[in-house]
Amino acid sequence: MRKSACFVILVPEGNMSSWSELSNELHKTVQAVGQSVITVQAESNRTVSGIVLDERTIVTTASVMNDGEKIRVWVSPDQQVDAKVIGRDRGTDIALLQS
Repeated sequence: MRKSACFVILVPEGNMSSWSELSNELHKTVQAVGQSVITVQAESNRTVSGIVLDERTIVTTASVMNDGEKIRVWVSPDQQVDAKVIGRDRGTDIALLQS
């Protein structure tokens, strides 16, 4: 499974002496966060993105999945894993999947 998501960027002003350094730090952060974004596909072939929260838990949009539907997630272009819905909140359109 991919790395867990991390969304906090703390950059002390004293440590960023140039735009180049700031650019490099942002690049590293985007690369790290990007490793936690995966592809989620419901049985009806609707495809959305998901975010890895931990080794077996993924958060994604709830509106593309129906109850009991087979769900596949791609953790890399050549590695697919089956998942199931373990919770959803239709009001916020968020679903939790477990692989």
